[in-house]
Amino acid sequence: MEKPAAFCTVVASSGFPSHRQQQQPATTMDINHRIASIQLGSVCVLILFGGSPALAQIPAGFQQSLAGSGFDAPTAMEFAPDGRLFVCEKGGALRVAANGSLLQEPFLTVDAATESERGLLGIAFDPAFAANRYLYVYYTRAAEPIKNRISRFTASAANPNVAEPGSELVILDNIASDAGNHNGGAIHFGTDGKLYAGVGDGGASSSNSQSLGTLSGKLLRVDPGAYPNIVPPDNPFVGTSGARGEIWALGLRNPFTFAVQPGTGTLFINDVGSNAWEEVNRAAKGGNYGWPAVEGDADDPDYIDPVYSYPRGSSASIAGGAFYQATQFPGAYTGNYFFADYIQGFLHRLLPSEYTQVREFAGGLDGVVDLKVGPDGQLYWLSINSGAVYKIGALPIRGDFNADRTSEILWRLPETGANLLWLMSGTTQTGVAYLPTVADPNWQIGGTGDFDGDGKNNDAAPDLVWRNAATGENALWLMNGTVFLSRQPLPLVADARWQVRGPR
Repeated sequence: MEKPAAFCTVVASSGFPSHRQQQQPATTMDINHRIASIQLGSVCVLILFGGSPALAQIPAGFQQSLAGSGFDAPTAMEFAPDGRLFVCEKGGALRVAANGSLLQEPFLTVDAATESERGLLGIAFDPAFAANRYLYVYYTRAAEPIKNRISRFTASAANPNVAEPGSELVILDNIASDAGNHNGGAIHFGTDGKLYAGVGDGGASSSNSQSLGTLSGKLLRVDPGAYPNIVPPDNPFVGTSGARGEIWALGLRNPFTFAVQPGTGTLFINDVGSNAWEEVNRAAKGGNYGWPAVEGDADDPDYIDPVYSYPRGSSASIAGGAFYQATQFPGAYTGNYFFADYIQGFLHRLLPSEYTQVREFAGGLDGVVDLKVGPDGQLYWLSINSGAVYKIGALPIRGDFNADRTSEILWRLPETGANLLWLMSGTTQTGVAYLPTVADPNWQIGGTGDFDGDGKNNDAAPDLVWRNAATGENALWLMNGTVFLSRQPLPLVADARWQVRGPR
């Protein structure tokens, strides 16, 4: 039934990724939010920015912490090879967070159109960034006619936190933004050195997705290093009459996010659904994923079914994808594909091998629009609502000396003073690490902890606490992994009734 014009759709972000939201009666809004409204026909859309920190429900054995804040409607993020975090803001600024602080001056600011889902939407670093200082962005240009484009910028040689003035080189232009929504925007380099871009159907005509004569509704593949001849000769539709050579795959609705698996080059495309299904698709050369003819499994040989899809329910919007290839999480997470939903606020993972089995991981992610695995092995997620980046990390494993997420066993032989570690992998002993001898049998190990501030408390290199019950002497062994570094004396506690009980 059609609802009265007085009813409003409440969208907890700046309007992307695209989704259909159930209309709700207008309500009083939290005055701490900044509210903008856009009139779309007879429907009033309220767009909320800002808000309190995201209160995510994190599984046992993990913890969430704030990694950065102060961003204005952030849309995408990427880690530079040197560990700095670059964050796209919808309004056109590319911000840099270094050493835990948001730098005041943007790396660059493009003249971006920001209506609906338009804006600065994607970022990628050139594989040779350390040498050529190139990075790429996907944004909606403000100049008429309004279109999306991919441009290259060069980091300043004098100050790597800003772009060289005048260094923009437009690599690919005139990508449709017909209705303001369904722009796509994610860009990433594949393991083949080519730049891939997810492009939405433009919002005005879903049939664009099946047309080889337009870039809309496609996954593109280009070679910026060969500019201006950016179309790789092995792209699937090169030489096809009337086809755009940049096209790698077609039949997509709004691939706002996708991810490339390190090592294998496997590329998973998150495609935002319309009425029925959200999809995770495995990219294939020349593949057709069926939009607008089908959503979800098509059972049609002309289309490729998603590796995983889930029903939209009242509303959904898949956003953010990351393959976990690091070691900070337990080994069972290696190779998992993490994806989130911007509306439903969950974070799920697909198990490796066939990637058809899903497991719940976290919930309550407010306005999640992007996911990345950081250089520290933690999983980062970006909130457009709170303007912040959060990171989820595995809690420390007690007694893990070699950072393999398994505790080691510490042995001492009082008769000789010998000390050693059994290196363990689960319940299997994999090796031995010999430690310095402490001949006096009155010295005993009382605890472990991070005392030298190397950030390696029980998850990479615990330090050891020693106590001599006979003399009351106490000492620290500072460790680096399984290697003894130095001995540091502690104050005397002569009363033998006192015993070390922590940290343990």
